[in-house]
Amino acid sequence: MAGTVRAVKVSFDRPYSEDGAGKLIWLSELNTLRWLEKSGYDVTYSTNLDTHENGARLLSFRGFLSLPHDEYWSKQMYDAAAAARDAGVNLAFLGANSVFWQIRFEPSRTGVADRIIVCYKEAALDPNPDSTVTTVNFRNPPVNRSEQALEGVEFTDGPNSGTASMVITNSSNWVYAGTGLTDGTVIPGLVWYEADRQVAGDPLPNAVPGTYVMLSNSPYAGSNGPEHANSSIYQAPSGAWVFASGTMGWGWGLDNFYPEGSVTTVDSRIQKATANVLDRFGGR
Repeated sequence: MAGTVRAVKVSFDRPYSEDGAGKLIWLSELNTLRWLEKSGYDVTYSTNLDTHENGARLLSFRGFLSLPHDEYWSKQMYDAAAAARDAGVNLAFLGANSVFWQIRFEPSRTGVADRIIVCYKEAALDPNPDSTVTTVNFRNPPVNRSEQALEGVEFTDGPNSGTASMVITNSSNWVYAGTGLTDGTVIPGLVWYEADRQVAGDPLPNAVPGTYVMLSNSPYAGSNGPEHANSSIYQAPSGAWVFASGTMGWGWGLDNFYPEGSVTTVDSRIQKATANVLDRFGGR
């Protein structure tokens, strides 16, 4: 029990709302998928549960893409992504607020494995004695496993107004090659809903010297005052590259599909930057 109306366990066997698509459409995930396929990338689809149950499968691919609102991860998922990076598999986080809450899986009442998601969100409420799987924020005690050490940035807030502009920095980086973007270029509407940034005091990624770079520094008014969002890139000692967009709105720069009206933030420069990242991964 959480002591509130929220549940601490949710079953995959519950009824789905409407068509079951959930946030696939409106959180720019579908936009990213549409752009990937239209652009000719060789992509294979996988669920979080696949990564949890068979994380070694990531080692069979050149890159692993985490799409928007990938917020709830198990220890096994984090282990798998980190192991893949350390084995030379490239990672891209094309959303924000990823790898935020640690969860566990439990079997269903009939004994089917991994059908119930467990997340107490407070260490004091979680009865599991294994501190490595306590269901709190990854960065918090007793887990103490900053997502920034994996992604390069981590969640802080989101624009109160709904959207904010992305402001480009370090435009000479290879990610921006051929885009025409320069330092200080403003791209309206791309920082949306939730945003990540580099957080001082939390562990940084183990990066090849000179490769860990902030690619944007985008100010916005957050829920607790002035904030900013960062996109980032770094290369791990294994040779793997890790890109983080730092915003839920990155996919809005790739494709204009939206079921409730037109999206006006599609930007050929963001499409080119994304292609640069995925082509460096060897994606096509």
